[in-house]
Amino acid sequence: WNKLRGVSSTAVSVVRKCLTVSDEKRPTAAEMLAMEWFKAREGEDDDRVVAEGSIQGIEEFFNETAAKKRILAAIAVQLPAAKIAHVKRAFEKYDANQDGQLDIDEATGALQDLGVKDAAKQRDMFKAMDQDGNGKVDYTEFTAALISTMTDLLEENLWSAFRVIDKDGNGTLDSKELQLVVGSTQFQDLGLQIGMSVEEFMKVLDKNGDGVVCFDEFSEYFLPRD
Repeated sequence: WNKLRGVSSTAVSVVRKCLTVSDEKRPTAAEMLAMEWFKAREGEDDDRVVAEGSIQGIEEFFNETAAKKRILAAIAVQLPAAKIAHVKRAFEKYDANQDGQLDIDEATGALQDLGVKDAAKQRDMFKAMDQDGNGKVDYTEFTAALISTMTDLLEENLWSAFRVIDKDGNGTLDSKELQLVVGSTQFQDLGLQIGMSVEEFMKVLDKNGDGVVCFDEFSEYFLPRD
């Protein structure tokens, strides 16, 4: 089961049920297709997938810390194109001049279609998505703002992100490894800043105060459990 760390809980549930020893208790093909993990993927290629929960996702993104926004952007870059094809189609739909970026007018059109009518709120949400402050929202910034609505995909990719930061592979992140995130040239080259010191970042992540961050703490930061 260690090989399934970072895989969504719904996906793990499917695997467990498939491994049921008893033929009588093991789900049939029809029962499998009725499970939450499969049902969540029905119609994923439909553009409506982006609309459902998108506003909530962008609003949540607006309230996130700078550090979380930066890491979500880094994760967004790594997402398989095939799994977020619906996001790309939505982006291209509103990118009227096809320059690969949404200006304030194009982004406003998208937000209006998603139900945001208040002009001040539109501007605030645009600023939240525009992480580097250049007055444009590129595809990565757009995806990062929506990624919280794609819980399974985010959960699956958090483990990959954690392993990249965990340079010594011991399963925890120490201050030196978090420094690689805070001082990342990947972010600096994009004109981005984490917005907090290593000590502050550690304090936010390290819930039990043992001086290191395990994967559960890292995951909790991005996907808080009720």
